[in-house]
Amino acid sequence: MESYSSATEHTYNESRTQRKLFVLRGIAPLSAFTSLAISLITAVGISPSLSDINDDFYTHLTPKASMVGIYWMLLYGLQAGTCYLFVASQKEPTQHTMNVLGYQYVLSHAVHALWAICWILRSFSLAALLMGIQSINLALLYVQLCRVEYAPTKSRPLDYIFVHLPIRMWTVVTLAVDVSQSVFIAADYLSTPTWRFGRHQVAAVCALALPLVIGCAVVLIKGDHIWMGAHMWVLLALFLRHPKPFAVNGVCVAGWILLPLCLVGHSAAKKFLERRDELHRVRLEEDDESSVSG
Repeated sequence: MESYSSATEHTYNESRTQRKLFVLRGIAPLSAFTSLAISLITAVGISPSLSDINDDFYTHLTPKASMVGIYWMLLYGLQAGTCYLFVASQKEPTQHTMNVLGYQYVLSHAVHALWAICWILRSFSLAALLMGIQSINLALLYVQLCRVEYAPTKSRPLDYIFVHLPIRMWTVVTLAVDVSQSVFIAADYLSTPTWRFGRHQVAAVCALALPLVIGCAVVLIKGDHIWMGAHMWVLLALFLRHPKPFAVNGVCVAGWILLPLCLVGHSAAKKFLERRDELHRVRLEEDDESSVSG
């Protein structure tokens, strides 16, 4: 009776998963395409564009536009593969992973499109609110993908390339620069004209240091080299955009040092634990042999 109930529950869960995936196969690519279209229109199709407004409202956290543009081009290119997996995935583990992305993925694209529209309309308070929602949504999505049952394997390399890679990159750029830049502009923490340049340096350092601490913790605990590389790129984009206060540039340089050190620390800790477990296993085997011979 219990086996029948468990089998029935499994069948129901599988049916619900397939129904959800059927819906996502329609709305997930549509949301990604809409977000891409709005991003392209607001970035290069109209004037002033996103980068123009970014330059007009310059802060201590304004990144180099060309480097951020390259980052987003790669990110959207990877998400074309994400949409392909939504539509064409046949492996059951991949389908379950796409269901984990689910409506949160659709929400991420909807929020990003609305943010771009608000930015063009110069509704910076609403844009900052949307970025806050986006950061929470992507952070939760990243945590869900870190669960063991959704981890990518060698038999499913596309899961890593088209799911884990873009979600991590999107989470990093949102936490590291997008949300803080939107908040600074909404709060009128501008660096121009010249007499304003000396203001808000402490706030800028804190806004950079907090996501850096989070990034270092993620790299140290998870050994996430994708997070490390993406965060270092974002910090470089901030460092190369001049002028910046010395303290802000110092945080960027510190990030370039700390993030690789955290990855090295993760590798060293992993090897130490593996060695300890191996020695413990050898001792147990020796004790068993001694007890048997005794």
